[in-house]
Amino acid sequence: MAYLRDTVFVLRNEPYHEKDAWVSLYGQTHGKIIAIAKGARAWDAKQRGHLEPFSCAEVMIAKGAAFDRVAVAQSQGASFCFSADLGMLAVAGGIVDLVDRLTHPEVGDERVFHLLAETWVALGQLQGAFSVERGRLLVSVVSGRLLHVLGYRLDFDACARCRRPVVGTAFGSAEAGGLICQECRHASSAWDEPLFLSEPALKLLRFFDASPLEKVFHVTAPTAVFQEINRLMEAFVKVAPASVAPHAFRTLEGILA
Repeated sequence: MAYLRDTVFVLRNEPYHEKDAWVSLYGQTHGKIIAIAKGARAWDAKQRGHLEPFSCAEVMIAKGAAFDRVAVAQSQGASFCFSADLGMLAVAGGIVDLVDRLTHPEVGDERVFHLLAETWVALGQLQGAFSVERGRLLVSVVSGRLLHVLGYRLDFDACARCRRPVVGTAFGSAEAGGLICQECRHASSAWDEPLFLSEPALKLLRFFDASPLEKVFHVTAPTAVFQEINRLMEAFVKVAPASVAPHAFRTLEGILA
């Protein structure tokens, strides 16, 4: 039997039969891995606690004809107790669900792994409660970077239609696949409803695009500016090619609002 080893982030852990679990993992080397963890839900299982969603672990996967199996799993680093903080649970759960919905097995990309690692560090440094808009903002920034990595680059500098530099206010258009300028906004089709983006919101988007994720928790701005960014990124996530729509934004709103 062939085996593979990898450092992974756990995206999903779902019950299967009485004591087993189906797990979705994203590995640094092998990308997305879907496997069964035999006996992982038993109270005395060696793997219990090592395959919790959004935890980082070293795993050995046994390759099978019908399905792969988790042979060994050992958690790495500090383990976050998200269940004790609904806000962090909503943010972390929304992000791993987003990655799970937008990636495919056997298509590895180390940049996705590093994005998860950066998010893991940012959440680990978070102190105290945060608002629903700031939680949504972190999901928005991660969403933008994930779309970029997966080939759906959102250009915050040039108009997606005329390619001229965007100055001042702009509009986000899912149909155009990016930002559009004032002139192109007037030429939009009847079914396209671009989202207004003020100059402060555009500047903040550009700042986050080039800054560490932890900056999301330290930047201060009017709530309305955060809302503009969040509405824009939610619109782009909705048109991303996912078999099931990611739940990140509505989960945050339901838990933190």
